[in-house]
Amino acid sequence: MKKGGGKAKGGEFERWVCKQLSLAISNDKRDDIFWRSAMSGGRATVKFKKGVKNVTQVGDISAIDPIGNKLTDKFVIECKRYKNIRWDSLIYGTPTGGNILEFWQKVQEEAIRVKKSPLLIIKENGRIPVICINYFTNIEHPVITSNYFKVFWFSNFLKNIKKFTEKRKIKINYE
Repeated sequence: MKKGGGKAKGGEFERWVCKQLSLAISNDKRDDIFWRSAMSGGRATVKFKKGVKNVTQVGDISAIDPIGNKLTDKFVIECKRYKNIRWDSLIYGTPTGGNILEFWQKVQEEAIRVKKSPLLIIKENGRIPVICINYFTNIEHPVITSNYFKVFWFSNFLKNIKKFTEKRKIKINYE
């Protein structure tokens, strides 16, 4: 990939995620329920620094149709697409620069700030996308269970999206 192409790759992945989430929540009827947040969540960060909470555009994905609020009212959704997300950081700790624990910490801090739960969607080059979530769910067979979160195949999450959008309180882990 040419220098500077990472932003384009990340934006493309966010658009793909928006379409997949939209199709899943609408039973394959619509692909326009979610879209990328302004400045990929940066607008909420800028406002927060000025003392204003923007809870609708925090994270990478926003609902642009009220149907999507079932998901975005509960979760801050962050998307990452990297060549290598350094899964070994789950065992050995957080090395610097672009690893899963660093991504998790960022989305968790944003989620706590707006009283939501973090949801991290990751795609490593040449790999199947996964989600990381600390939200209690009865979806079976996590790929990984760590001290920080559970990892599921993104396709499994999409099949079970209704369980994540049910009306119930979220327990936010402040650790």
